[in-house]
Amino acid sequence: MKKFILAFILLLTASTAAFSQTAYPKFDTDSAGQKLVVLTIEQAQALDNNTDLILMFEKLNSQISNYDSVCLKVVDAKEKVIASQTIQINNLKDALQNKDQQLINLQATIDELTKKSANYEQELKNKNEEIGLHKKEIRRVKRNYILGGGIGGLILGIVLSLVLVH
Repeated sequence: MKKFILAFILLLTASTAAFSQTAYPKFDTDSAGQKLVVLTIEQAQALDNNTDLILMFEKLNSQISNYDSVCLKVVDAKEKVIASQTIQINNLKDALQNKDQQLINLQATIDELTKKSANYEQELKNKNEEIGLHKKEIRRVKRNYILGGGIGGLILGIVLSLVLVH
C-alpha cells in the first residue's frame, strides 16, 4: 500500500512538473553554499496538497487494515460455523444410515416372524387334523367296546340262562 502511495505522489509530482514552467523546480545553492530547491507557488502548493494526501492515505491504510482484521474475524467465525455444521451433517448422515440399517434389520425380523407364524399355523392345522383322527379312532373304539360289550353280555347272559335252565 505504501508503494502505491509513493508511486501516486511521484505521479502527481511528475504531472505537476510537466505542466509547470520548464525552468522550475530547479536546484540552486545559496550564499552559504547550501543546496536549495526553488519552486513556484503552484508547485509548493501541489507538494503541500500531496503531503496532505499522504496523511489521508496513511489514515485510510490503517482503517483498511482494521477493516481487514474485522473481515478476517468474520470469515474465521463463518469457517467455524461451517465446520460445526459439517460435523452435524456427517452425524446426521451416520444416524440416517444407522436408522436405515435398523429398518432393514426390523424388516428381516418381521419376515422371520411371519414365516414362524405361518409355520405355527401349519403345525396347528396338522395338530387339529391329528386330533380329528384321534377322535375318530376313539369313537370307533367306543363303538366297538359298546358293541362288543353288549354282544358279549348278551352271549354271556344266554349261556348263563342256558346253564341255569339245564
